[in-house]
Amino acid sequence: MSIESKGVLLADSMGLGKSYQSMAVAVYLKINKGIKKCLIICPATTKHAVWEKEIQKHTNEDCIIVGGPKQKRMKQIEDYFMSPFILFLVVGFESFRADLKTYKKFGDPWNLIILDESVRIKNPQSQITEAVKEFSPAYKIALSGWPLANRVEDIWSQVDWINPGCFGSYWSFEDTYMQTLKIPVDRYSKDKADPSKPQKYFKEIIGYKNLDKLKEKLAPLYIRRLKENVLDLPPKIYSDREVELVSEQKKAYKSMKEEMLLFVRTMKEQDVLVKAQSILIQMLRLSQITSGFITDVSMENPTWFENSAKLKIIQEIVEETIASGDKIVLWSRWVPMVKHLIKTYSVSPYNAVCISGFVKDQERKEAVYSFQNDPTCRVFVGQVQSGGMGIDLYAGNVQIFIDKAFLSPSTVLQAEDRQFRIGQTKTVVIINLFAKDTIDVYWEKLLKKKKKIANTIFDEKDMSAPPKTTKEDILELLQ
Repeated sequence: MSIESKGVLLADSMGLGKSYQSMAVAVYLKINKGIKKCLIICPATTKHAVWEKEIQKHTNEDCIIVGGPKQKRMKQIEDYFMSPFILFLVVGFESFRADLKTYKKFGDPWNLIILDESVRIKNPQSQITEAVKEFSPAYKIALSGWPLANRVEDIWSQVDWINPGCFGSYWSFEDTYMQTLKIPVDRYSKDKADPSKPQKYFKEIIGYKNLDKLKEKLAPLYIRRLKENVLDLPPKIYSDREVELVSEQKKAYKSMKEEMLLFVRTMKEQDVLVKAQSILIQMLRLSQITSGFITDVSMENPTWFENSAKLKIIQEIVEETIASGDKIVLWSRWVPMVKHLIKTYSVSPYNAVCISGFVKDQERKEAVYSFQNDPTCRVFVGQVQSGGMGIDLYAGNVQIFIDKAFLSPSTVLQAEDRQFRIGQTKTVVIINLFAKDTIDVYWEKLLKKKKKIANTIFDEKDMSAPPKTTKEDILELLQ
């Protein structure tokens, strides 16, 4: 796509230098088009670890990284706009949303906005999306190695930002590319609907259509290169490790499963859509049990099973890895698991470091630096949602996914490619832990189904859409 284009989605697979390319465009536009201000909106974990480092390494431009308490952020923003010489302002998504009123005081000041991990604006009604769309720079670059986090509809808002009106309204997009089911709002209400009033419906997306046309319309809007076609990297090897739950886990899992089976069997087919939240909460409980603990909804005060099957095999793999002189990354989506692992492996000879939602920005930067540069730091513990993007962990070449409940393909691939990227010299070994005959198997099947949707549009020729989840699907995963 020409540099003169209004906006572009740079969808190169992870590790191909999307940040470097977008910075190069910013410098080009400054030299040749006279732009003065470039805003970079990114995940908080990448502000220092990626953007500050890359700007200092590859450009001669100054930048300000926005962070800290509100008063400090206000001073940083003011300093940026008061200086005609500072090109880059780097800010996290949540911080940008929180300080929107302050930014708006300066009008529409940016000539270029770089949106890192543009999938963060997939929901057109979210506050972050609305904040990003408050400004209309001459140039826009959206970055995402996996623009479809879960569903086809994820792409609409991203495209609507880089090229407003390209797909028309969201409702037009939905009518063209989605198969929907109208469900009466009052169907499952205890109170009977008032016959004198019009019936209200909500629409559930149950499938997709015209994906070949969608792929064709998207083609001029994005640039995508695959890592295997560009880089000469060592191979990536997947290894599935099946574990057997200990007796206490089996008992708890069986009890929870039977309770869920009773709940699902009494439902009508259409109830699957209406009662999805209750079903998901019970699925969450099952997944926690296979990981070795169980909590309430708040995730506080986890109760751990003795001799948890997964914790035992994690210990074996960690010991084997460091004995061979390598480093290892441990991924979990659960905060209790992350806290348990960092407590276990923060001592010598592991000297583990951690990135999670509860870890502050500066500590995250220090954690990555230690893992990459300190030979005594052998273990990295990460919450997939917080530590799985925008950082380099290629000092190690082994990683374990302990659980994958509710994760999207983009989140998993982002985490995998923290090691599988430029700088890696060893074969990357990715180990997936599965509890035998449990819901763990279902999560893996679901990830493959979602990945197929994205490949349908961006990479592969298979244009068939995966089917909707039915009552029979849920019963099957519980058998």
